[in-house]
Amino acid sequence: MYSATAESGTPSEFVEFLFSSMGAAERPESAPMSEIAQPGRGGPPLWPEGVAFRAMAPDARAGRQVVIRPDDARGMVIAEAYAKPGEKPVLQREFSLAKPVKRR
Repeated sequence: MYSATAESGTPSEFVEFLFSSMGAAERPESAPMSEIAQPGRGGPPLWPEGVAFRAMAPDARAGRQVVIRPDDARGMVIAEAYAKPGEKPVLQREFSLAKPVKRR
């Protein structure tokens, strides 16, 4: 869990965690879109099959993908969705992080 391992709470630290073996274990499972889009579907979140998850920059070989990158200067994590890696993102969202609680 990120909050248990966070030291500085920077976006870079979060992205590094997200793509570590511990972070990968917390990512949602993939499933067909038909399963994800079912009305009233309960259970854990699902990730669309065939959509790659990448850090920092699009992967030219990956096709559809979501790229997660940090912006430490502004304290934001940026998520960009690409239909094709050589084109502009079709969706971009920015998230701020809560500062980790220091444990004694």
